[in-house]
Amino acid sequence: MVGEKNIQVSNPYPKRIFNILVLAGISFFLVKSLISGFRDLQNYQFQIDIGRLGVSTLAFTTMCLFQAATGVFIIRSMGQSVDFPNGIRNLLFSLMGKYIPGKIWVIIFRMQYISDENISKENIFSATVIEHFFLIGTAMIYGSTVMLFYNFHPIFLFVLIFSMVGTLFLVLNPSFIFKCINKLLIMFKRNELSSDTKVGTPFLILLLTSVTWSIFSIATWFAATSLVDINISYFFRIASAHALSVIGGFLVFFSPGGIGVREGIFVAVNPAESMAISVLLALLLRIIITVSEIIAFFLAHTFLIISRRENDKWTKL
Repeated sequence: MVGEKNIQVSNPYPKRIFNILVLAGISFFLVKSLISGFRDLQNYQFQIDIGRLGVSTLAFTTMCLFQAATGVFIIRSMGQSVDFPNGIRNLLFSLMGKYIPGKIWVIIFRMQYISDENISKENIFSATVIEHFFLIGTAMIYGSTVMLFYNFHPIFLFVLIFSMVGTLFLVLNPSFIFKCINKLLIMFKRNELSSDTKVGTPFLILLLTSVTWSIFSIATWFAATSLVDINISYFFRIASAHALSVIGGFLVFFSPGGIGVREGIFVAVNPAESMAISVLLALLLRIIITVSEIIAFFLAHTFLIISRRENDKWTKL
């Protein structure tokens, strides 16, 4: 018809085919690694230690709650008023968005549910960016440092230097983050944010994210030793490899929850020095983390409901 514009819609199939081929290739690598190292499994003493599985699940659940609390702290440090119980619950719920292809859903979920607390979406978006800047930076420093200690490789050296310089720059010059965020906000026709922040806030965020990865490492070790008897000397190697694989899975946008990518990176690093063992550990860690995220959300949700009921009782009195 006259006056109608021809709207060109991009064909989604090439992208979907590419994503499927990549995930299929990673799956083939994992299966091949498991089969090729099947004989090595006979050299290990397997076990199903329910106690260690429980400790690992508890530690991962604690890590999820602590990470969510850190996210709420960042929002509050920007001058926004949000109570911790409700904020933690909403942030944990937003984690489920990572299991939808395209990690943007994590941000969308946060902007939707936390904005109900009269907090601007610009501040929520900025807090999310700051949180993940520090989470990714500290994980890359931690993981690459340990990997270099065990096996020197130029890639790990590059990652270490890049992450250390980048994280240090952000800590000493936090206004740079806001400049980048404001450019994105301008692109989407949103209001700019003030870059005012307390001097010690970036250092405190760095400390909190470091604690998060420390809890993560302990949880990873208990999960690994619940399946197979591994020497304590492998603690940092397995934990740091898991941290790098989680960050790698997060950065790959087409994979929901980093499924396949996270396991592929973990097995490629091969922290257990046995491809088959690394495959089994990667799968076990995937299951435990997913279960822990769900438990953390329901704990936060239950606590919020109980606290609101108690407040209502006191209000009626």
